[in-house]
Amino acid sequence: MYPLAPRADGAWCSKDEPDPQGDCTLYSSGYTAVQDIAFDQRGRLLVYELAADGVLAFEGGLESGGPFPSAVLLQVDRGRRGERRVELAAGELSQPGGVVVDHGEIYVTDGVFTAGRLLHIQD
Repeated sequence: MYPLAPRADGAWCSKDEPDPQGDCTLYSSGYTAVQDIAFDQRGRLLVYELAADGVLAFEGGLESGGPFPSAVLLQVDRGRRGERRVELAAGELSQPGGVVVDHGEIYVTDGVFTAGRLLHIQD
């Protein structure tokens, strides 16, 4: 299988049906409410999720006026023995914006509905 071409038009990607042209393959799955992704210098995927329990958990915080649930930043290492996921900054992030890797350093924005922050994440 070949990777999906940049600016592809009419690409077919489905988790339930095979791609008739072979242009799209499943890379990783099992996430909830992904806000952003990035890859680090070592090729590990970073997945920034709204909340561990998804959108409904997050909306519960909005409706009740209570605290927002923690956001989740996962570092996904795909190796010969399968996929290994490690949560970075567990319990310290909320209301995620985005994630970027610059010169091997991981940065995220959070607090997008409140004060807003740019954070440097140590892995």
